[in-house]
Amino acid sequence: MTAHVQIVGWNHRGDLEDLLHSCARQTLSLPVLYVDNASTDGSVDFVRREFPAVRVIVNSVNRGYAGGHNDGLRAERSTDVAILLNPDIVLDPRCFEELLRPFADPRVGAAVPLLVRPRADRERVGADDAIVDAYGTRLTPSLRAVHIGEGVRLTAFLRTPESSPWGFTGAAVALSRRAISDVSLAGEFFDEALHSYREDVDVSWRMVHRGWRIVGVRSARATHVRAVRQDGPKRPRVAQLSWRNSFLVLIKSVPTRVLVRHGIPVALESALRLVQLLVSPRLWPALPELVRLLPQ
Repeated sequence: MTAHVQIVGWNHRGDLEDLLHSCARQTLSLPVLYVDNASTDGSVDFVRREFPAVRVIVNSVNRGYAGGHNDGLRAERSTDVAILLNPDIVLDPRCFEELLRPFADPRVGAAVPLLVRPRADRERVGADDAIVDAYGTRLTPSLRAVHIGEGVRLTAFLRTPESSPWGFTGAAVALSRRAISDVSLAGEFFDEALHSYREDVDVSWRMVHRGWRIVGVRSARATHVRAVRQDGPKRPRVAQLSWRNSFLVLIKSVPTRVLVRHGIPVALESALRLVQLLVSPRLWPALPELVRLLPQ
């Protein structure tokens, strides 16, 4: 089985060093591809100078998470598995080795590592134990994808029965090339209209529809620093994309019968999001974008 690693970055110079060093320290050595989305912080020069073995693709514009990773998947088509990473990930040494094991089963489309929060977060809450950041995603009754185990102490989480995630988080995931080809639409694995945020939920829906297994691998560990903190205010553009894409994914990816079955909680959460729009002027640009993208 062959595999490669790909990272998409946009002005993430401060995160790339730790991630790339952790890639180099893996028990399983894999080729690494870095896709730069028009950074202005010297990321490209840094990677080329300090990590010459890393293949670099430079985009002239910021193509977002979706476009950047699609560029990487098109540039490297020969491997059986693609491991996609955010720049703010730091890998445990056996992460790659453990993450590839499930693909011995040809029905596995995605393998999800166990992400924990950095030590600074643990110290802030007064916990010596590691704190789980995410172990894939599950669906709430309102069909919102939320991180499994988020905020739970690792020792407590590991005592819970093992179960497969519903979907994956784009921060770190291994994907079967066969699954990538099977669920791509119009040549795109990630929907580039979404740009960034919720595109992993959209793909998770498509993989579920097509019968691919999404499995968790607790022995594959990594730290997720989170350049965008969930416990703080989001930047306006991040908030707009998240608000807009939550509706687009519901409309695009969820079957009508499922929407009907979950109609009341979906309607309540949608109403809350509309109220959020009304009281948050920074979200207003997202509404015309949503309307413009509906026909597509």
